[in-house]
Amino acid sequence: MSAPVASASASATAAGAGSGEATVWAARATLALVTVAAIALRAPDPGVWIVAREAGARIIREGRLPLVLGPAVFGAPGAWDGALGWLGGIASWLEGLAGVPAATFATCAAALLTLALVEARARRRAPPLAALGAAALAALCAADALRGGGGIENAAFAAGLYLLLERPSARGVLAATLLAVVWCNASPEGLFAPALAALAALGAYLDRRPLPERRWAALGLGATALATLATPAGWTFPALAGEALRIDRGLDGLVPYHPADVSAFAYRAGFTLAMLAALAVGAGRLRPGDALLWTGATLLALANGSYLAVFGVLIAPLLAASAADALDLASPAAAPARAAGVRTAIAAACLACAAAGAAGLVRRPVPAEAAVLAQALAADGRDHRLACAALDWCSIALASGGPHLRVYADGRIEALPPAVLVAARNLGSLKGDWRRWLRTERIDALLVRRDRAFATLLGARPGWRLAGETETLALFVRQP
Repeated sequence: MSAPVASASASATAAGAGSGEATVWAARATLALVTVAAIALRAPDPGVWIVAREAGARIIREGRLPLVLGPAVFGAPGAWDGALGWLGGIASWLEGLAGVPAATFATCAAALLTLALVEARARRRAPPLAALGAAALAALCAADALRGGGGIENAAFAAGLYLLLERPSARGVLAATLLAVVWCNASPEGLFAPALAALAALGAYLDRRPLPERRWAALGLGATALATLATPAGWTFPALAGEALRIDRGLDGLVPYHPADVSAFAYRAGFTLAMLAALAVGAGRLRPGDALLWTGATLLALANGSYLAVFGVLIAPLLAASAADALDLASPAAAPARAAGVRTAIAAACLACAAAGAAGLVRRPVPAEAAVLAQALAADGRDHRLACAALDWCSIALASGGPHLRVYADGRIEALPPAVLVAARNLGSLKGDWRRWLRTERIDALLVRRDRAFATLLGARPGWRLAGETETLALFVRQP
């Protein structure tokens, strides 16, 4: 080949590569803007935000970590809680100092970081556009979590941890251990860290990875398991966190967990698309280790729809790799990132997150219904003992009702004795001698759904009056 022809061929190749890179960056920017816009247009979850912010405020106010339920939870005063999620509570309190804009900015940053980690993991085994498709699928699975208090932070932790442990090394294990320590102190979902490490270690053996990688994977499993003990709960963290994950079907009626209830859009769109994509590209193309991860992530998503975002970040790179294999797409070695391009992308992401946070200045947050009714109940200045048909409503009420309000049980189910959960379930389903139970516990206020038979029964029962109602909730108070 003559020099002019070779030069022309090289120029054409460079032009094609440049055009492909520009396409990838354009698609990446579009996905980021859509994600940021989705967060900017949705207010934070008021209930989750109120409860987490009050937990952090209590830690700052008292100067210590509350390891047990206080007397305000009169159904189980003094029950061991281990201060689960204390670090996340303090972070929420700090966000609360700046209001909705800070929560929106933090959510945007966590979401964009999550998508970047998913794409980086997918780029190991798939071409750039397929890897970007994996990030888009992960965003779709996290659609209902794209708001303050939606739990996108757990998806970010899971994406980062598995990125480190999928190809284990000394630095990767060290970084994964530190990440697991932070995750366990930030939320009970930190218990996923050793579970993901176990899947990665077993996958390394099933895939017959090189011996050093298998040894580092086993070490990563042990290190992340020890990380669960580096919390105020100590040895009790695994058991407490396991209860707090809300994957026990015995909680039916007390807390929501069905995917169609807690992540309706992500379940119908992201989860369904993932399953259809698996059928299209052939799940049989997955490596044994990938199949193990796919099975675990799917069972988790079906156990509690709140973890659909975690499901998305774990399985999306697997689908990208299967699609690349099925379509015989080349997966070239990753080109070194250009420092200028990376800096520009980070600056643009920060500006987009700041713009989304600024949108919170002109958007009035919607108050939680349970908080509105709790404040109305506490307005008379008298002591009240409240029970709720759903435990999370009592968490919100306790965080916003003031010192005169006490609740029978709240959303910290990990600390509640079985007898308390049974009594709360009987109340919501009108089973057992719930009338005598109300008298025994001296409960003088009930928070129920206004469209349920319970509300109709209380409205017709002598001695109870409707003290307030919202779009979906009704508050009944026992007449003196």
